[in-house]
Amino acid sequence: MKKNNRLNELVKLMREQKKIPLSQLSNIFNVSEMTIRRDIKLLESHNIATLVQGILYLNESQLMPGNTNNDYFVIQQKNIHSYEKNKIARQAAKLIKPGDSIIIDVGTTTSQIINHLPKSYPISILCFTVNTLLEALKINCDNLLFMGGVYHSNNQLFESNETLNLLKRTRASIAFISAAGVSDTLGITCVNPEEVAIKITAMQNTLKKVLLVDSSKFNVVRHSYFAELSDFDAIITDSLISTEWQNLIHSRGIKLYIV
Repeated sequence: MKKNNRLNELVKLMREQKKIPLSQLSNIFNVSEMTIRRDIKLLESHNIATLVQGILYLNESQLMPGNTNNDYFVIQQKNIHSYEKNKIARQAAKLIKPGDSIIIDVGTTTSQIINHLPKSYPISILCFTVNTLLEALKINCDNLLFMGGVYHSNNQLFESNETLNLLKRTRASIAFISAAGVSDTLGITCVNPEEVAIKITAMQNTLKKVLLVDSSKFNVVRHSYFAELSDFDAIITDSLISTEWQNLIHSRGIKLYIV
């Protein structure tokens, strides 16, 4: 079986089973464990899957629909706007000072913030997703609060009422929030409804709210509303943002970082 076909079959299998032990995969695909590990590393590099303690989890938000008569999904060979997202995350990291307590929202941009922080940086991190947790562990963060609950494979999010109650009792210096749509009239929106309560509660319990979005998200509306533009203190986006949006953001007194 060719590599691309095997990758798509692997994604299909994860879509059906949600999580798969690594030990089973080499037998299923009749290849060596080293080959499977290379496949997994490729999937992880695109945030399509995450390997945690020998269990492979699918991140469905990084897949796009394929032909329903053939493949369920087609693996994106390159994350959309990945270069811009990395630059946005780097700028976000520059806002973090020693001693800060930060909340990192679900999202492929927000999870990259930690990649731009030095190891053992003296901050506190609060997060809700598997990919962000794994990145935080890489930098030896001593003050790490991971909020568990029910796992959602489409965005690697854990959420529960207990998570919200704990979040309500927590205070942070900065909350880095993601969004799938930004509209002047209809507000800030996301795709997954399970994210809404966490986003709102995080924003209610932090001093500074920073929105991380690439320029493709402007003038887009998704179905799950969680905030207004004016609720944010700062926005970080890429250089393709229109002049009209730049002027609008400045007129609202919101700090705009263009990278």
